[in-house]
Amino acid sequence: VLDPGHAHANGRPWLAGENAREIVETYIGGPLGSHPDRIAAISALTHLSAAAPPTLVIQPARDDFIPAAGTHAVAARAAAAGAEMTVIGLPFAHHAYDLVPGSLGNQLRRRITTDWLRSRGLAP
Repeated sequence: VLDPGHAHANGRPWLAGENAREIVETYIGGPLGSHPDRIAAISALTHLSAAAPPTLVIQPARDDFIPAAGTHAVAARAAAAGAEMTVIGLPFAHHAYDLVPGSLGNQLRRRITTDWLRSRGLAP
């Protein structure tokens, strides 16, 4: 979750009734507005600068739990700040697209990640 505030405001309930709003509030220890320091600490928006490490984000296009719009907004701000952020969108994919070992989603995640690391001389 690059922008927990966006997920909190826009995420829809997901499998087994999990709710992005509740997850963010549980993680930070209370309502969003009562812990701005905690939100700042975990939000990518706080850490965007030319000194930030290159970052790969694989974004399921149909992720309603952590909506793609928030990821793309952070990527635009990263570019403006001089940070390198690569966002790869997976059409038709939903949240946890890579959860099942050996699934097509899991294979895609592994391949995309390996190719990205290799392009930087970081993969075996």
